Amino acid sequence: MIGNVFVQQYYSIMSTTHDELYKFYNNGSTLHVCGVGVPPLPGADAMGDQTVRTQAGIHARFNQLGYRGKRCEVRTVDSSHSIGGSVVVMVTGAITDGGVDRRAFTQTFVLAPQENGYYVLNDIIRFLPAQPAGDGALKVTLKAAAADAFASAAGVERSAAAP
Repeated sequence: MIGNVFVQQYYSIMSTTHDELYKFYNNGSTLHVCGVGVPPLPGADAMGDQTVRTQAGIHARFNQLGYRGKRCEVRTVDSSHSIGGSVVVMVTGAITDGGVDRRAFTQTFVLAPQENGYYVLNDIIRFLPAQPAGDGALKVTLKAAAADAFASAAGVERSAAAP
């Protein structure tokens, strides 16, 4: 329930009032963006750590990623309660401009409790390679990428052969 409500609010804000998206985070939050077509952090090596910390850093990263004017098509949402009242939320979907530009992604959030609900403690988003239309490989790619993101968030190494 918490995961679904969060996802509805998060992606609605992303589509309508992009400049407010950083407010889901606080200064102890981290955002890690990786995958196909992701620009490196300013002044950072593309192969280096792409993790951003603090609300201001996360806000700047969202602006760099070009989310403005985009909307999100959520395909799946899975969530689970975790330690200390936190909630892990995994999302698969695509970011689109309403036309032919679609970027498939998987995103994993760790929501931490606070006085008036939750905030995003950790956020990992991976953009996936484009697949030909009608190719069932996209489903497999999303599933594998989502499993990788979840394993990464949990600090678990995942075998490349696992589904």
